[in-house]
Amino acid sequence: MGETLTLTRCLCIGTTQIGGDSSPYFPMARAIVGGLVFSTVVTLLVLLTIYVLMGNLRNWARGCEEREATL
Repeated sequence: MGETLTLTRCLCIGTTQIGGDSSPYFPMARAIVGGLVFSTVVTLLVLLTIYVLMGNLRNWARGCEEREATL
């Protein structure tokens, strides 16, 4: 996480010109930062939520099987 924050700060704050008077690479820098932020959010929040929901579903299914076995 620290590497991501450091990279995004450098890309957002610093100039993105390479080799003097060349064209600025702000659109490319925005795309890179956006991709890093999106992938971090998906990895940390969305996948964790899916794992929790699947675990709850598994526990619910086991409870149903146990209730049917006792009938």
